[in-house]
Amino acid sequence: MLYLCIAIIDGDGSYPADKISELYSYYPEYDMVVGARKGKEYKKGIFKRVARVMFNRLAEYASGKKIPDVNSGLRIFKKEIILRYKDSLCTGFSFTTTITLIFFLNHYYVKYVPIEYIKRKGTSKVRHLKDTFRAGQIIVETILYYNPT
Repeated sequence: MLYLCIAIIDGDGSYPADKISELYSYYPEYDMVVGARKGKEYKKGIFKRVARVMFNRLAEYASGKKIPDVNSGLRIFKKEIILRYKDSLCTGFSFTTTITLIFFLNHYYVKYVPIEYIKRKGTSKVRHLKDTFRAGQIIVETILYYNPT
């Protein structure tokens, strides 16, 4: 069977584009392959670090799976799968978090590959407090929709 894939990468230069081929090497064995961020740039900012840990723990609790990076902006996934859930997808900042939960809560195969997170070019458009609350809301809504028990 032929599987078409979609690859996404944030446009701020913070993900190493040359890692796309490494992620692709695990495709189509896995339904989604994600670049799990690591490094000093990823660990910057106490507020972001605390929010990231909280979101990851909540997602791990809901899915029963270890999730190294719930909202990485570097990933490859099967187009046919994501199209099944197109009406449930969040747009904007929490898109990646939503698809992570959808894949895990629907028992798809996900692979994480460690990648070095690089200093971004330009300034972030993330509004830390507002986007953190919005992301938290989206995580809870996704969990309630796909795993209400």
